[in-house]
Amino acid sequence: MAISRRRWLAGLVAASPTGAQEGYRPQLAAQVFVWTQYLRKENRTLEQGLEDILAGTRAAGYEHVELMSAFFTPALRSRTLELLKT
Repeated sequence: MAISRRRWLAGLVAASPTGAQEGYRPQLAAQVFVWTQYLRKENRTLEQGLEDILAGTRAAGYEHVELMSAFFTPALRSRTLELLKT
């Protein structure tokens, strides 16, 4: 009987001390690269779409977001940090 890679990995997680603990809740983060592609398609700059990116990510249920260095340029840094706090 062949075992799939997915089933094998799931077994590893279940067998690990972390995976077996009750209340194990992995934290997932959204990566914003796909948003940059969307903005490019819409002919919008990162500055124009910054609020939409963070609001959309939050609306999708993500509590954590992985940002790229472009979000922390001098022109966007303070606005990015402000929007992350709200």
